[in-house]
Amino acid sequence: MHEAMVKQVQDHLGQYVTIIPFGAGPHLTQNNPELTKDIETFLKSFGFPDSDHLQVANPAPRITPKAGTCFVKLFPYLLLNPPDPLHHLLLWQQTFAFQLNGQSLAFSTINPDAQARSWVILNFAGSFVTPDQP
Repeated sequence: MHEAMVKQVQDHLGQYVTIIPFGAGPHLTQNNPELTKDIETFLKSFGFPDSDHLQVANPAPRITPKAGTCFVKLFPYLLLNPPDPLHHLLLWQQTFAFQLNGQSLAFSTINPDAQARSWVILNFAGSFVTPDQP
């Protein structure tokens, strides 16, 4: 994430929830230019008091990836200012699906955590790794 966004989240952890859309990537964003507003509309439909102040922010990458590069774009969105009951529900339930304008969308929610490890389990490097091995 962009350094300014990381600092903002770290300084105000309790005010954010990370949203990771299923099927995230360039096509999801291209096919859903109003994705942030659609997620906001869905979350506001729960009817929690003070939901009118919540806001979903697009991912802001630290670097600009080369065009056409797969698996480089930043996919997590950030939810700002969810009311406490909604915040707790999002982190407890973790997975949500909804339909809006005839389209099905789904996402997972987690707490932002700078200490979380990458989904990469391990990488192999060195002389024992060669491209001719099956």
